[in-house]
Amino acid sequence: MDPELRERLLGLLGQEISHSREHEKFFDNLREQGYRIGGFVSAYKFAFYGVLEGLIGRLMGRKFLLSTAAAIEHLNAVIAEVGLSNGFLEQADPEVRPLFEWHYAEEIEHKAVVYDVLRQVAPSYPVRAIGMVFATCTFMGVLLMGTIVLVAQDRKLFDRECLRDATQFFFSKEKFVRRLLLAFRDYLRQGFHPDQHDSYGLAAEVFERLGVRFGHARSQGISSV
Repeated sequence: MDPELRERLLGLLGQEISHSREHEKFFDNLREQGYRIGGFVSAYKFAFYGVLEGLIGRLMGRKFLLSTAAAIEHLNAVIAEVGLSNGFLEQADPEVRPLFEWHYAEEIEHKAVVYDVLRQVAPSYPVRAIGMVFATCTFMGVLLMGTIVLVAQDRKLFDRECLRDATQFFFSKEKFVRRLLLAFRDYLRQGFHPDQHDSYGLAAEVFERLGVRFGHARSQGISSV
């Protein structure tokens, strides 16, 4: 692995440690507010650590796990772009909004790192494609399940206003479903690279406002993917 990519990977690992700590703090905050999330957290950890990293990782190998991780980072970047555009967080709690903005910005900042590692370790197109299919099914399934668990406890799962907001998010205003499908199609395109869609300006603006250093280093030679 070349030194520049190694440095970017070490930076990503540091960010993921921070993200993991913030996830646990956020879960604790939800528990303090009375949300019952024990079942969801257990299912989430079982799906990713027990099934994906454990069973399927042993059956299909580390290259498959790396491919799935690269695809999940791509999906994370799409979610982050939605979160930082179109005023999506304008109505968020002012104490929570900076946390989400920071998290979204860091997802964009490192969106190409795992993909670049995958290019060096397993440049096979079928490996990349299979990882994306599996990542979409598992990641989006867990995300949807978590949303349902929280909304149901707010007793708004079938609330008319909530359903209207959900419809706008998925299909009209944020057009999340369309953006997700386009991201899926783009990822499966020959010659794809995350840097071909430049969303780093969104992250840079957040980091500047929050007083955080923007440490992004773009990959080199993306035209040769």
